[in-house]
Parts: sequence; structure tokens; C-alpha cells
Amino acid sequence: MIIMIIAYGTLPLIMAITFYRLKKTLATLGKNIQPFPARPAYQFIGILIASPSLIALPLIRSFDFLTIFAITGVGIMGFFIAFQELIYSRYSGLYEKGIVWNAISVKFEDIDRMEKEGSNTIVFILFDRTKKVLVCQDETIALRIEQAISTLH
Repeated sequence: MIIMIIAYGTLPLIMAITFYRLKKTLATLGKNIQPFPARPAYQFIGILIASPSLIALPLIRSFDFLTIFAITGVGIMGFFIAFQELIYSRYSGLYEKGIVWNAISVKFEDIDRMEKEGSNTIVFILFDRTKKVLVCQDETIALRIEQAISTLH
């Protein structure tokens, strides 16, 4: 029971952290130059509804401690990923100093090089050797992003 209480307590914390990170990211990237289409929100809304239900599952059925821990962990992670994708997708676009694409953001000054993998996938290799993968639904959007970044970077 205590695990479920802690899990439900983390959900508002996840929302607050996501909003804080988004606000901080948008402040450092500047003005939105070219917005990109947001992903459909249906799947994320479904996950946001299902995740708290998953956390409450041990109230309906008896599980051992490790199973309860795993179920609530999956519920928390699902909530975090879905909430982050839902919020960030509204702000997807090309900014003065970087790019936001769904749940990732990259500053132009951090990009060491850019590689194209396939027609709709762009991989940013940052100076700290971190890879950020940007997968577009449409090949034309990937091409626009690549052209815009190469001119601004």
C-alpha cells in the first residue's frame, strides 16, 4: 500500500518537473522560427489514463512485493514518458538557438555533427559524444530540418 501512495505522490512531481524543464529549455532556445506539426495526442492521453489505473492494480488483486514494485514502476515510467511527449510535442519546432522535437531538445552550439540515417531519421552527435535521434513521420519535414539546421549552424 505504501508503494502505491508513493507512486501516486510522484505523478504531480513528474508533471512539475516536466513543466520546469520545458520552461527552462524554451527560455534558452529563443523564439520559435518554424513550428513543426505535433504528434496525435490520442495514444498519450490513453497512457496517461491507463498509468494510474496500473498503479492501482494491486488494490484489485493480490501480488507479491516485487511484482507490486514492478507494476507501479511501469505505471510511473509510462506516465512520465506520455506526459513528457504530450507536453513537448506542442512546442516542437526550430528555434533561434536550437530545436525541440517531441521530448528531445538540442542546442545548435552543442552539435558536433549531424548524420542522416534513412530518409526520415537525423542523428545529432553532440560535442560530449551523446547521440540524439530525431525521427520524423514525413521525409519532407526531415529535409526541412536538415536544411534549416545546416544554414543556422
